Parts: sequence; C-alpha cells; structure tokens
Amino acid sequence: MTKHHLSLTHRGFTLVELLVVIAIIGMLIALLLPAVQAAREAARRSQCTNNLKQVALSIHNYHDVKKVLPVLGIQRPGNTDGSRRFSVTIDLLPYIEQTSLYEQFNSAPSGGWAAHRDAAASDVRHDLMRSKVSAYLCPSNAAESPSTGLGLGYTNTVFCMGDTHYDRDSTGFSRGVFYARTRHLEMAAVKDGTSNTIALGEARRPTSLQDIAAVYNFSPANRSMPELTALWTRREYVNPNDHLTTDIGGIQRGYNFACGETRFIGFSTVLPPNSGNFANSNDSEANSWVLGSVSSNHSGGANAARLDGSVSFITNSINTGTESGSRRLPNNDTAVFRDLAGSQWGVWGALGTANGGESVSL
Repeated sequence: MTKHHLSLTHRGFTLVELLVVIAIIGMLIALLLPAVQAAREAARRSQCTNNLKQVALSIHNYHDVKKVLPVLGIQRPGNTDGSRRFSVTIDLLPYIEQTSLYEQFNSAPSGGWAAHRDAAASDVRHDLMRSKVSAYLCPSNAAESPSTGLGLGYTNTVFCMGDTHYDRDSTGFSRGVFYARTRHLEMAAVKDGTSNTIALGEARRPTSLQDIAAVYNFSPANRSMPELTALWTRREYVNPNDHLTTDIGGIQRGYNFACGETRFIGFSTVLPPNSGNFANSNDSEANSWVLGSVSSNHSGGANAARLDGSVSFITNSINTGTESGSRRLPNNDTAVFRDLAGSQWGVWGALGTANGGESVSL
C-alpha cells in the first residue's frame, strides 16, 4: 500500500505587509480621532448652552416669585458682619432644582463671610462652600484647580453688569440687568427688551495667576481698548507679577461659587470674549472698580444667555465698536455712566445695556 503524503505550505504575513497594515490602521485612527474629539466638544458645548439656559430661566422664576430681578451680592441669614458678599448663585438654587442645598445654606450656623469661607472641615459650612452645582459649570472646563489654596466650589457662571466697568460696592447704578448689592431691577425696566439684553455668560477658570482668565491688578478707568489689550498676549498677561492675589484657589474667578463679589461673578460687554479681567485694587477686601470678560475653552468664543433665556455663541471677533481705538472707558464716576445713552462698544456693548435704546441682533 502506497502512502501519499500531502505537503501543505502555510504562508504567513511578511514584515512589509504587517508594517503596511499597521500604517493603514494608524492613518485611520489619525483621521478618526479629531472627529471623535470634535463630537465630544460639540456635546460639551451643547451641555454648556443648556446649563446657561437653565440659569437664565431660573431668573424668570425668581422674578415671578419676588417681582424683581436678583442682585449679585446677598446677605445670608445670621450674617453677623452685615456684608453682602454671598452670591446670587445661592439665591437661585431653589429655581434650578437645588432646594435642598439652598435650605442647608439657610440652616447653617450663623456668621459672616469669613466664618463660612474659613470653616473647619468638621463644620457643615466647610462642605457647603465647596459645593459644585452642575448648572453653574461648563463641561469643557473640567480640569481641577492647580492650587493648594482654599479650593472652594467651582463655577463658570458670570452675570452681566452692562457696557462699562463697575463698582464692587455699587448699590444704585448699573447699565446692565444686574446690580452689585442692594438695588433690584424689575423685568419691565429692561426697556431694550429681554431678547436684546445679555443676562449672563460663561467664564473659564484660570489655570495660573498669569492666565488672562484671572483678575489682573490694573485700573480700567479712562483706558482705551489698545491700552487694555496690550496687557496680554495669547492667553497670558505680559507682566506675571501684577496679579490680584497670591493664590488662585478660593480667591480668583471660577473658584469661589458662593461669593458675590463682582470681580468674581460679574462681566461687562466691553472687551470681546476671551480677553483679560481687571480690578484697580490688589486688596480683595477693598472697594474696587472691575472690568470682567466672558471666556471659555470652546474654540473661537464663549456662550452667553439673553434675559429671555435664549443662548448664543459670542465669537472673539464680535463688533465692539473699537475700530479707531480712540474710545475710552469713563472715569470712576457713576454720574458719568448715567449720562451715557447708547453703548459706544458696538454690537457687544449694546447687547449688555438694559436701557441703552439700542435694538441689535447677532
């Protein structure tokens, strides 16, 4: 019996073929990765828009109950120092489905702002001041603070005070929807219309004291746009030493959710999105004049909500009426502000005024 042996040849991939396959897979990943990242950022930007809309609508609900718009600086029950340094973000909590957190603030031990801010870890106020409310946050700004400081609750929500710089202790004047401390505006007093008036926006948290999202020690009074924009390049201040504080955590924009100081939660429609932020005092307790901006990690601009609840993406190139570079902010005098009619800061400035007599659209 003759046996025939069948010889089978097993041929594998050559090294060249394997390298070609790996190269093709690498190219596919390189092509797909930007698309995946863009889709994720689009989802984060959409969530940011929804959060701003929720807060804007909460202002309407607040007005329905109180018959007035809120102010930025409020006084908590039992605040023994008499200051109004707590934030409107606390007063709006019941209107964004955070009633439990609001009641915890109201039932916490009494004391002034410092007693809450510096509360020991065993004190209920310690955790309250470090609350993170999703409606006040932008998902594109998810990075944790690099600071080892106070590390209070994060926020990305800021409120519009019109088209000029504003006084930290101003009680009787604002060209925007919100006043700093005690005077409440009624919805009917917004003569420009709720669909033509910016109410709030987003501001990213600074990653360092040189970051232009931080507050810079520089007086904005009587300054022109070129004088202000010369203070930073890209996303950093030119002089790293003129920062407002020595610590970013707890005493900078975005790191103090419960604080109603205008330098932390206010902005003006003067500088375009992703510009610097300025205050004329290096003392965080002092009365100071502030010029804040909206900002974000979204490419090319930042979100802002009108008083009617609609949200728009404001580009870095929005018209600010500064083509000649000769326009200047007024001196620190609210009487001068009152004499101004329409905004001198273009479309962006007009959107920030509540009673400027302008009717503009993006």
